[in-house]
Amino acid sequence: ANKGTLFLDEIGELPLEVQASLLRTLENKTYRRVGDKDERTADIRLIFATNRNLAKEVEAGRFHEALYHRINVFNIELPPLRERKEDIPLLVEYFLGRIEGGGAYRVSDKAMGCLINYHWPGNIRELRNVIERGVILSEAGVITENALPRELSVKAEGESDFLSLEAVEREHIAKVLACFGNNRTLAATALGISRKTLYRKIREYNIM
Repeated sequence: ANKGTLFLDEIGELPLEVQASLLRTLENKTYRRVGDKDERTADIRLIFATNRNLAKEVEAGRFHEALYHRINVFNIELPPLRERKEDIPLLVEYFLGRIEGGGAYRVSDKAMGCLINYHWPGNIRELRNVIERGVILSEAGVITENALPRELSVKAEGESDFLSLEAVEREHIAKVLACFGNNRTLAATALGISRKTLYRKIREYNIM
């Protein structure tokens, strides 16, 4: 990883003694391989991720305060999946492309409705596992609601009706257009569709 970028996930789960070792590495830019006596140097850029509130972890004594201040340089907060359900169709497509054999599959509209209306306590990892399960259990290249875990395929009591896939797509297109100041060329590129398709969907969904 020397001269490169290293991504460390779940930094908040590290034991305190490992946190102390990581802090020394960051401060001195040196490390020691397991079983090795010699110090080695490394010039790397580190990106950390966590689902914990590290400031509160510091207060509780579960996270090294000096390490917290050392890594707390630039923060990007990513909302949980349940708060950005318009991203689910794109994430599903991405995971299908990454899972072995997944590129030959698509998700049925009803199954996609189940995915969109689920609350995802396990966040994106849970979504990936569900898609991988769907690929394993499905045939004929289509992941249906029958291949989903029961908690996704059965509507919970008192839950509101499913959002239609069209409603989610309309909302996502409208957000992308707003993001690019209604520049349809840039929006089409960001959406991964042609301008002709974008114009058709704008008319179809009556997006102003």
